Amino acid sequence: MRFQITARRILRAVVLLLALASLLQGRGTWGDGQTSKDEAALLDPRGSHVGNDPAAKDQWLVVPGQRIGLLKLGDSREHAMELFPPKPNIDEETQYANFSQCGTEYHWLDLASPTFQSIFIQFGEGRVFQIAATDLRHHTKEGLKVRSTPEDVRHYYKDLSAYVLFGTGSRANGDRPLVYWLDRHKGVAFEFSYNRHLHKRLLGGIVVFQPNGNFCPEGQTTAPPDWQELPPSTLEPPQEMEQKWKNRFQ
Repeated sequence: MRFQITARRILRAVVLLLALASLLQGRGTWGDGQTSKDEAALLDPRGSHVGNDPAAKDQWLVVPGQRIGLLKLGDSREHAMELFPPKPNIDEETQYANFSQCGTEYHWLDLASPTFQSIFIQFGEGRVFQIAATDLRHHTKEGLKVRSTPEDVRHYYKDLSAYVLFGTGSRANGDRPLVYWLDRHKGVAFEFSYNRHLHKRLLGGIVVFQPNGNFCPEGQTTAPPDWQELPPSTLEPPQEMEQKWKNRFQ
């Protein structure tokens, strides 16, 4: 990535800006700790919108190395499309240059959600090999979900490696690159984006993939110079590391 604008980045920025606009207009709030009635229902995965049916509650569960909600790793593309039917001119499937390793990515946007929830699904040979949720409903068994703090994640996951993906900064996230805390053995990655209103990073997405398998952040391979390892628990790359990356384009 070389300051290249990809479809996913455009969609991410649009979703974040739309969510911010809707929250500021009274459908919720981004940073003062108050939530609207609609958003509160999304924030609580045990809320009344799923009733008392255990199977319904389970539809929002994230299981590292296995599934997000009802979609499992290894499921067919056809089944994924049944769960997340494409909407013309809204949802899209993208094939990246590194197709042999990262396949295609399907982005599904829920327009009915007050927070414009998104699901990103990676397909390889017609099967799901990676799923990312960037919405408020999906959660781990520990209760981790979008907007959880790094401290919350660190409390439940002790052996995470940290990485930065340069070139992923946008106005929506304060022009700061995405940072990932990753457990390859469990098959889970926690994506931290910078909240420019709260001036700190919060959990922006949860990604599941096959344990010790291929991981494609933002549809890319985990290779330098864009993907670089950081000390464990790091949330901001060193300035000299980022400047060295930027110097490649001068």
